[in-house]
Amino acid sequence: MFEDPKGNIWFGTIGGVSIFDGNNWHTLTKSDGLIDNRIYCMFIDSNKKMWFGTESGVSRFDGSSWISYTKKDGLVENLTRAIIETTDGALWFGTYPYKTGLGGISIAKYKENESLTDHILDFLPGPPESKQLGSGAK
Repeated sequence: MFEDPKGNIWFGTIGGVSIFDGNNWHTLTKSDGLIDNRIYCMFIDSNKKMWFGTESGVSRFDGSSWISYTKKDGLVENLTRAIIETTDGALWFGTYPYKTGLGGISIAKYKENESLTDHILDFLPGPPESKQLGSGAK
């Protein structure tokens, strides 16, 4: 759940993203541009772009248009459970696959390109090394 710059409250659900403007509800779904209706996490970045982690990848909404990213675009896996932004503008996507039980972190940064009206998301080459964590102290 988050509040956008206009004061609308956004809720991630298994049926899309529901928005409450203070008076009325509106729901955005796959037919509106989301890559999947099952929303696991949401985030607003420092550029006021809204990100939605879903079972099928990540969708970004800038207030008027959608762009989606999947494993084919460089995510470690499609099922995205966490999104954060570091102070240098890098976006981190925490992923988890159903089949193998091994997740991963995808790190992305915006790159300016003067020929485009928007930023391009550029996934860093290769996922970080995977490490198995122990069971913790007893």
